[in-house]
Amino acid sequence: MDVNTRAMTIYAVLYVDDEEKALKYFRRAVADEALPVYTASSVAEALEVLEVHGEEIGVLITDQRMPGQTGVDLLRRVREDWPEIVRLLTTAYSDLDEAIEAVNRGEIFRYITKPWDIRQLRTELQQALEIHRLRLERSLLMEEKLSVWQRLIEVNRVRDLVVMAGSFTHIRNAMTAVAAYLEANVTASYRGRLIAPEQLDLWSLTETEIRRTLGLIEALIHTTEPNEARDAFDAQTSPRRLIEEAAPPVCQVRVQEVDGIQPVLVDRTLARSLVASLCHMSAGGDETTVEVLCEPGRLYGELAATVMTFCSASNYQAPEGTSGLDVIPEHLSAYLIAYHHGGSLQPVLDGSIQKGFRLTLPTEPAVVPAGQPAEGWLERILARLECWE
Repeated sequence: MDVNTRAMTIYAVLYVDDEEKALKYFRRAVADEALPVYTASSVAEALEVLEVHGEEIGVLITDQRMPGQTGVDLLRRVREDWPEIVRLLTTAYSDLDEAIEAVNRGEIFRYITKPWDIRQLRTELQQALEIHRLRLERSLLMEEKLSVWQRLIEVNRVRDLVVMAGSFTHIRNAMTAVAAYLEANVTASYRGRLIAPEQLDLWSLTETEIRRTLGLIEALIHTTEPNEARDAFDAQTSPRRLIEEAAPPVCQVRVQEVDGIQPVLVDRTLARSLVASLCHMSAGGDETTVEVLCEPGRLYGELAATVMTFCSASNYQAPEGTSGLDVIPEHLSAYLIAYHHGGSLQPVLDGSIQKGFRLTLPTEPAVVPAGQPAEGWLERILARLECWE
């Protein structure tokens, strides 16, 4: 909803009082087409109304003295869960000390004493609705600003990955691997969690992003360094043996393999890292099971083995606190190693849920022609970032 739409929206008032006569009197005194009114007779009932109609309510006015929880208790809860609602407290002169204390703590915008002056009451409500409108506008403008910053961050992360791929001379087909990774992980409808307003500091953000990129590169180099004999694929092994030997202890591995499948030539160090990365991505806890299905392939120039990994968890979850295009080193290193061997790595989806990965490896990676990213891949990635919902 844009600023103009919000400005034209008619927001309601919620009045809370345990006296039925007061509720009827309030509704009759202030309700009209330009000022819809909801009422509630207790804090619990008010919270139920807010759960259903919270986005329609601009002002909450509550009596202080009610059985059970007080009006201030309700205002404190609303301040936490519906901060844009303007909060008013109505009370008798004998309760003014509590009302003033609530104002000082920031729990209410203003207090109104009983008995009401109807004209003054309506004026107070109109002023409160204007404050609510201004809060909504400020909130929307801040959200738009944060969204622009977030998009810049994501575009810069894509740029960093592309530059990094171009500098990884120890990994073959690095650019193709990064392109495949981005194609699989940047979606047109994705919108990451926005950065916090307190992070809107150019220098701090720049420093954070530089540290993030350097840390990623260090982690990727650690997991993708080949043996001393660079580019030498030194171990011919069956996919079954490769998976069983390299799987980390946290994974219970089950392998199904057809008879006569050809062995693949791999860099032993990288192959172990690849399997560990796949298991890490599938890990949902100590009970994780990775099922590996090996399929027969063809000879030179064709992929000779296909390995499918499934996890018992519903989907791989990125670590808490990550958002947007946060690259998990184990995730990207699996792509780099697979493409280094002349193979590929593709996510397996069940609807919108990722269930695993399909890894393909050729029998002789050294004779497989160097792969190139599909034409226009970078333009598609950047276009997706522009099409966030």
